[in-house]
Amino acid sequence: MVPLFYSNVSLVKEAGRYLVGPHKYIIQFPRFQNSVSFEKNPLKSRTAEGLELQLSLSFQYQLIRESVPQLYFMNNMVYEQTFIRIARDTIMKSAGHYMANQYWENRKTIQQEIFKLLD
Repeated sequence: MVPLFYSNVSLVKEAGRYLVGPHKYIIQFPRFQNSVSFEKNPLKSRTAEGLELQLSLSFQYQLIRESVPQLYFMNNMVYEQTFIRIARDTIMKSAGHYMANQYWENRKTIQQEIFKLLD
């Protein structure tokens, strides 16, 4: 995906050749999935009863073609840092709702709920 900006109008174009004049520019965004990993630096949180918890996880995201201009105007090119910050906050808030034994007994349910919140 390549958003091509003309004055105040932004157009999302597919990869290809385009004529770009003065005061116009092309900004390239990734078309495929990107990965975010919290494996080398695990997230530190607390369980519902206050025990320390370290979460190592990773997830993928893909930009929605129609939302690229809005994403650019909101975050410029630092959108990934915004995604990571929001994901970190979401994961840590939801992780604190469970007791320590639930992480052993209901791991799949907790995983599905966290990824549902991230989505």
